[in-house]
Amino acid sequence: MATLLDLPRELRDHIWSYCLVSPTRCIEPISRSVAFYSQFPRSASPSGPQFYLAIKDPETHDSCLLTGTRPEFISLSLPRTCRTIYLETTELFWKSNTFFFPSAVDLLHSFRDMGRIPSRCITSLSISICTIEGNAVEVIEKALRRLVQSAPRSSLERLDLVLSRKSLEAIARARLSMLGGRGSVRSRNALRYGEFLFALEETSRANAFKRRLILHNDATIPIEAVCMDARDTIQELHQKWRGQVYWGGNLILDEMQTIGLLESDEATGDGNA
Repeated sequence: MATLLDLPRELRDHIWSYCLVSPTRCIEPISRSVAFYSQFPRSASPSGPQFYLAIKDPETHDSCLLTGTRPEFISLSLPRTCRTIYLETTELFWKSNTFFFPSAVDLLHSFRDMGRIPSRCITSLSISICTIEGNAVEVIEKALRRLVQSAPRSSLERLDLVLSRKSLEAIARARLSMLGGRGSVRSRNALRYGEFLFALEETSRANAFKRRLILHNDATIPIEAVCMDARDTIQELHQKWRGQVYWGGNLILDEMQTIGLLESDEATGDGNA
């Protein structure tokens, strides 16, 4: 009797890709406890003892409620079938999916629950920076330091930091308080912004993996609509983070080379948004 492994390798690879690669190339590890309280459907196959791997929209980072024959989750049941399938599928899964984490806290918790081997197999990951208030910068710094320290033993090739427009504007206000603000609240904001820049610079100096800043993924809002303070903040963040900066899917900064609108503004001396 013919089996799945009797098919040509090319056909098997198509099957493996269909089962193990997110159609959006983006997934979010969600713990089973969170899945329980979020009332995930029981039909969703858990991806392991600790996680569900939810398919995410790379533009909005919302969960994809797919229709038809594709599920909303990636299951890792297939690689556990036998050693041959495991060897044929492992590299495909880790190299083809970007792991998204809603915050630095989620990354640290997920890596702790994953264990060393799975967390070191991730080749591309994305962290959403929602705020720099409270102890958020301390947690961000801790997460970035962990990624840098584990880089020699991990497969990580690219790290994205994702900032929504709301987050960017909040960081821009913190930058203004550092430039000339007064008062205890402004002083705290300025201190947090300085610590955030330091965390970005330390990660950049290590040069352990490619780095990108993904800013406000809504391509319907042009960068012209952003205030000049926010645009100056983008420039300063890029000076510390280096790598590439994307706005609405468009590359605007690349390794200290200004591209597109920011370049034209600098050349013409136009400081208005």
